[in-house]
Amino acid sequence: MENHEPERDDRTERRRSLVRLVFGVFLMVVGTLLIADNLGFDLPIELWSYWPFVLIALGSVKLLLGPAEGREGGFWLLLAGLYAAVSIHHVAGLSWGSAWPLFLLGLGFWIAVGRVACGARRVRLEERGDVR
Repeated sequence: MENHEPERDDRTERRRSLVRLVFGVFLMVVGTLLIADNLGFDLPIELWSYWPFVLIALGSVKLLLGPAEGREGGFWLLLAGLYAAVSIHHVAGLSWGSAWPLFLLGLGFWIAVGRVACGARRVRLEERGDVR
């Protein structure tokens, strides 16, 4: 039987490098836009109200397509994006100050269902060597 672990490790490392590259470029673009705005350049202000959807998209991709050990981060990115989108667009009359219970709902969901569904516990057990 052949051992495919080095091949999997190489794919995982390439995926992590790509994620770091995309996230780094994203941060640089956002930083550039913020500096341009602070320097007085005319930027379409209505575009700023859609930034939470970037978090929602990144979190969804990480949650659905990422390796098991990264899914928890995807869940929290998704939740932060939802919180920001609800707050900015005043969904159901909620704003930054009144939408914070979404995090309590998310934490409860993660404790009850998310860790098992996303395999977070299994990954931690495998790291400790408790899973055969």
